[in-house]
Amino acid sequence: MIIQDGDCRETKPFQTSIVLLPKLGKKKHSAVQTLNIMKKYVLDHSSATVSLTLTDDDRFICKTQGKGAIDKPKVIDIPLSDLRNFCRVETTNPQNLRGFRSEGDFSYNSEFIFTYSKNGKTKTKRIFINSNDEDFERLLNALTKNRPDASLQHLPKEEALKKMGVMSAKKAVRIFLWLLIGIPVLIALIYSVANLFSQ
Repeated sequence: MIIQDGDCRETKPFQTSIVLLPKLGKKKHSAVQTLNIMKKYVLDHSSATVSLTLTDDDRFICKTQGKGAIDKPKVIDIPLSDLRNFCRVETTNPQNLRGFRSEGDFSYNSEFIFTYSKNGKTKTKRIFINSNDEDFERLLNALTKNRPDASLQHLPKEEALKKMGVMSAKKAVRIFLWLLIGIPVLIALIYSVANLFSQ
């Protein structure tokens, strides 16, 4: 009750509110590690389609599909730990189908070559890729970061291929041309000698 200048007025009681705050304490750090974000690269060129994927649970998947009538999809799905070596090398004109009558297919400019373990044996896979594609760059960087021991990107091309036990494209073309030209010549020579002795 408040009395002021003979006036008697009743005031309402003062109201208060209590807010309960949570008990402060040290924040516990989670033991869960941040997962890698999946990386994927896809290319559709004149002779095949290619898909490379590095999943967030550390699996490497390579899918290829030739464009021939009887070609079937081929899939390599392995733990990243089974990847042994990998490198990227530039393609040659024959690989890009460039010749006197063709301007070639330059939707790809490199080969991505990798070896991997399967049933105790080492397998090899070679696929055409576009090394200028940002998706491929991200995938290659992720592979190098997660498996630096498997990357041969720091080595000269010939040395990297030798370590992987893989023949270079130029050498393969030379052997192919030698067989293409040499075998008919050899057959003709044998035929001539046979006729010579039969007379």
